[in-house]
Amino acid sequence: MTTVIIVLLWHQVDHVAAGPEGVITPEQVRAKIDGLGKKTKQIVYEDPQDLENGNLENENQEPTGEGSLLSFGGGEGTAGNDLLLEGSKLVKCWACDPPQCEKTYECNKAVTCWKSRNIDSYGYERVARGCVQEEDKISRIMCNTKAHARPTKQAHNTSKPDYEFTAVYAIECCHDRDFCNDGEFPQLPPTPSHEDENVAKPNSEMPFIITGLLITFGIFTVIIVVTIQCFRKTHRKRMDELMKAHRENFYPLTDDQLQAKSAGDSTLKEYLDGSITSGSGSGLPLLVQRTLAKNIQLVECIGKGKYGEVWRAVWNCENVAVKIFSTLDEASWIRETEIYSTVMLRHNNILGFYGSDMTSRNSTTQLWLVTHYHKSGSLYDFLNKRTVSHALLLKLAYSLANGLAFLHSEMVGTESRPGIAHRDIKSKNILVNANDTCVIADFGLAVTHKRETGELNMFPNPKVGTRRYMAPEVLDESINVKSFDAFKRVDMYAFALVLWEICRRTVSQGITDEYQPPFYDAVNADPSFDEMRKVVCIDGYRPEVPNRWTTDPVLHSFSRLMKECWHANPSVRLSALRVKKSIAVLAQERCKGMLDTTNLAQLSFICQGHKMVEIIIQSISPVDDPHFHLQVLNLRNQLLRLPIGLDLFQEDLSQEVNHVTFAAIAKSNGNNSNEIVIEKEEKVIGCIMLAPLEGDEKTLKIRQMAISSDFQGQGLGAKLIERAETYAKEQGKTRLYLHGRKHAVGFYLKRGFCKINDQEFLELGLPHFALEKMLM
Repeated sequence: MTTVIIVLLWHQVDHVAAGPEGVITPEQVRAKIDGLGKKTKQIVYEDPQDLENGNLENENQEPTGEGSLLSFGGGEGTAGNDLLLEGSKLVKCWACDPPQCEKTYECNKAVTCWKSRNIDSYGYERVARGCVQEEDKISRIMCNTKAHARPTKQAHNTSKPDYEFTAVYAIECCHDRDFCNDGEFPQLPPTPSHEDENVAKPNSEMPFIITGLLITFGIFTVIIVVTIQCFRKTHRKRMDELMKAHRENFYPLTDDQLQAKSAGDSTLKEYLDGSITSGSGSGLPLLVQRTLAKNIQLVECIGKGKYGEVWRAVWNCENVAVKIFSTLDEASWIRETEIYSTVMLRHNNILGFYGSDMTSRNSTTQLWLVTHYHKSGSLYDFLNKRTVSHALLLKLAYSLANGLAFLHSEMVGTESRPGIAHRDIKSKNILVNANDTCVIADFGLAVTHKRETGELNMFPNPKVGTRRYMAPEVLDESINVKSFDAFKRVDMYAFALVLWEICRRTVSQGITDEYQPPFYDAVNADPSFDEMRKVVCIDGYRPEVPNRWTTDPVLHSFSRLMKECWHANPSVRLSALRVKKSIAVLAQERCKGMLDTTNLAQLSFICQGHKMVEIIIQSISPVDDPHFHLQVLNLRNQLLRLPIGLDLFQEDLSQEVNHVTFAAIAKSNGNNSNEIVIEKEEKVIGCIMLAPLEGDEKTLKIRQMAISSDFQGQGLGAKLIERAETYAKEQGKTRLYLHGRKHAVGFYLKRGFCKINDQEFLELGLPHFALEKMLM
């Protein structure tokens, strides 16, 4: 029911006699107004219909003041009872326009004056003054207002109200004097707020809203559960397909190969059903896929790239490197696994491969590639941290060319190996092992070729290499993709750029440059394909060769090599084998120069078993480089490689000979050699190799000592120790460190040496025992 408030002109009488047909006549109203004055009474109607029916409440309420305050509301079209003032005298009134009644003017010959205040349907307050010049206009002032809903807080702040509501307004009418409608505008009666109505009348729609929310939540829950189940089913199917393809490609079920089977949720019965046995009872061992990953413990992330991560991990108490691919790069993972699984790919300058695996980690599928771990990291990291000597330059360049020549060559025989072109040679894809030699890695883009069939196996992969290292024919798309030789020449172009990176870090005349990638001065850190094509193909630009390289024989020779390898014409470029031989010749020439300057003619060493073998130098590495080797010939003319700085007395040198004549030895340069020799009658009878202990500048390490059986009992061992102590003191050392054969431990302990903890000794990787002696 709509509540309607109306305040109208009332008289201090209980009722007025009705005229004909029950209508109050103007004469009756005017008589009462003139006789009783102006007083008000408030009457409340519960419904607009009550106004028409005359259902009045609170009829006995006392008058509340002077004037005729009229305040009412109702539905649209509800007029109430018209108040007619026929025959009234004419008065003057003030008139002004809403909403603010800013300009006032006179209204003459009016029957009634009025002033009003109301709140419109938008919640804005309006005031007005005016007059009625014809008696039939009174009903329009009182009744011609549309019905609206109760106002809310939002209605005052928006251009369109949130609710429709009944307007509330008040009108004062008068005609007793001229300009009687001046003064304050009438006050509005208080109206209940929307919040109060909500409290009084709870929202009947709330149960429907709650029910709708519950139904929606239930539907979404069902959708999520179904989606998860579909994803798991698809994922399981995908894993099964990958494992099946992996088994077929790399572990076919033949009698001479291992059987690969997915572990997953399988049971022992599955392994037994698919096992292969020779009938002897022992059967063939099962290579269970996804077991490798379970036995590997990831330790630390050592590198991240666009296509995955590289972790240092521990497997069977050994450090390994784990390259982790996402399923998006499955093609690269499959390709690398395929290349590494190639027969006869084992090589010192190719990254060693343990196996590949597929596992689930952190609710995602991961593809693992497990390889040898190299602490020094990539050649890129190595060059950023270290400078390079001439000897190390030769070593790095030779090992890289050696690995590349091995890849490019094809081996045909009982077990054939296809030729392989890497297609992504760069310093970040080349590792440096503990011996400071290069190891080629990352075969995700490799191409294989079989000469017998002419087949060129290019795995479908969107990547085409690193833009900075791309050859001109790749950039201008003129490469013959059906020719294996074309891809080998692409590798040689990239090899030349890597060679430039190494040479740039080589110390020459006491000067070295900081590390920079190729074309650092021509393109930004991440050049586009078009930028590289402009620089390399159109401008014909190549990395700058400093002028000081021309005065350095080694760097000058390398600059000629790299220029031939990065030539714009692919057919002009040198092959990997040709480069390898050129670097070997360069190293040989440098070694001869070192041999002449140090006057080393012949060396004789005493070998294990107290037998003496004459060794004639075939070639020698620089004495300041402990990683190169001596090339020697023993009495049986067998070519041997002896690593300087390691155990010089190998089993291969022990020869059963009756008599050996000692060769004379010239004095070596003490400033450049770490070798101390003991001579008697111009014959070498013993030697020790001395070097600083790694990580300890104050300790001298005795690497090897031996004494001829012909001179045992003459105190030569003590003399060797004495010479070592003298040399150590001259070099400012405070401690001697020795490792040797176990049978001589007592000899050293009597001369002031102390045994070092065995665990320490094992961590250093020493073959026999470790002793130390403090020097005064």
